[in-house]
Amino acid sequence: MDGIEPDGPLRGRPKSAELDEALLEAACTVLARQGYRGFSFDAVARVAGTTRPAIYRRWANRQDLLLAALDHVMSVHSSDDEMTAGLAERSDAELRAIFARMVAAFARIVSDRRAAAVSISVSAAMYEDDALRTLTQTHHYDRRKPLEDILHLLGARGLLRSDVPVGDLIHMLVGAVQYRSNMLLEPLDDAFIANVVRLFLAPDVG
Repeated sequence: MDGIEPDGPLRGRPKSAELDEALLEAACTVLARQGYRGFSFDAVARVAGTTRPAIYRRWANRQDLLLAALDHVMSVHSSDDEMTAGLAERSDAELRAIFARMVAAFARIVSDRRAAAVSISVSAAMYEDDALRTLTQTHHYDRRKPLEDILHLLGARGLLRSDVPVGDLIHMLVGAVQYRSNMLLEPLDDAFIANVVRLFLAPDVG
């Protein structure tokens, strides 16, 4: 179904953290196995062993649930809020270490086959659903902001290579990691991650 689905009822019994987790896990499973075309509240409810109203009390439509599922499958491998708290007060060495951890966290997401399947399903759906494409693009920009913030700070301190704009650096990072993992099927090991980090940092501090 194209476009944003009509909002469902949002009121009802109190939410359960355990059911929240079960629904997000079920949503990820449905997306990974059936793609966006097979992604519905009915399908998620069946996998979670619950009912449509339980989902409607949490998410207004399947697009909201899809973005929540995407966040869920990625958050298993990263915690940007913890890593990026108080960045301006961090030392140069701490900033470089945080950047390296962010690259490693992204590599773990890409290496996670279920996360990759969910991401691919979402990307494919963007070509069929204009409304979802707009929502997902905004969502992606929000998710990449912590990485942008630390890259800008590294640049301001002269710790980042200055010959490439930050936006292009992010595209290069994402492309390199996804190409190695999804196209070449090669491991994203510590040596590869260290090389990626080294390419981003200014030569005299890499």
